[in-house]
Amino acid sequence: MRKMTAFAAAAVMAATLASCGKNVCDDIYVSSEKYLGDELVTTMHNMEKTLDAQGKVPDSIKYFGDDVCNEDMIEKLKEEGVLEEDSKAVECIGYEVDYHYSKNLIVMLRGTFGGKYDTEKHEGAQYWFAREKDGEWECVSSEESIL
Repeated sequence: MRKMTAFAAAAVMAATLASCGKNVCDDIYVSSEKYLGDELVTTMHNMEKTLDAQGKVPDSIKYFGDDVCNEDMIEKLKEEGVLEEDSKAVECIGYEVDYHYSKNLIVMLRGTFGGKYDTEKHEGAQYWFAREKDGEWECVSSEESIL
C-alpha cells in the first residue's frame, strides 16, 4: 500500500513538473530603438526565470521605454537606494509586470507549508535591470515601485 501511495505521489509530481515553464505571457509590450541587440531578450528571460521560480505567472509585461530608461533614471535608482551611490551603472531597463500565482500543485503546496497561498492578481510590479559599461545585466530591483 505504501509503495502504491508513493508511486501515485511521484506520478503527480512528475506530471506537475513536466508542465512547469509552459506558461506563456501573451500580453507583451516591448519595443526599443535604443536596445537593438539581445538586451531586452536577456533581461526579460532573467525576469521570467525569477518569476517562475517564485511561482508567479506574468499576465502582462511592458517595457517602460527608451525615454524613461536613461541617465536620469539611473540617478533616480541611486536616490531610491536601489543602486549604490557610487554605482558605475550606465544603462538601465525597466519593466512593469502584472502577474498571478501559478495554480501548479507544487507552488500551492509550497505556499501552504511556507505561508499563505496568494490567489490575487498583482498589477504594476516593477523590475529594474542595470549594467556597467560592457557589463552584464543585473536585476537591481523587483516588485518595488520606482516610478
